[in-house]
Amino acid sequence: MSEDAPVNTGAVEWPDADSAYFAVRRMQIKLHRWAGDDESRRFGDLFNLVYDPAFLVHA
Repeated sequence: MSEDAPVNTGAVEWPDADSAYFAVRRMQIKLHRWAGDDESRRFGDLFNLVYDPAFLVHA
């Protein structure tokens, strides 16, 4: 890796704790609703939620 490569600072804006809580809560409600509507539904892209800034701040 080049020493001259720019550092990616500011690429992610970290939410404050209150907005992170509400973002996580909205996603939990949405996932719960989807799972209840279709019992055979699979959620294969949950990995992206783990790295979501709101989920990390709330965790």
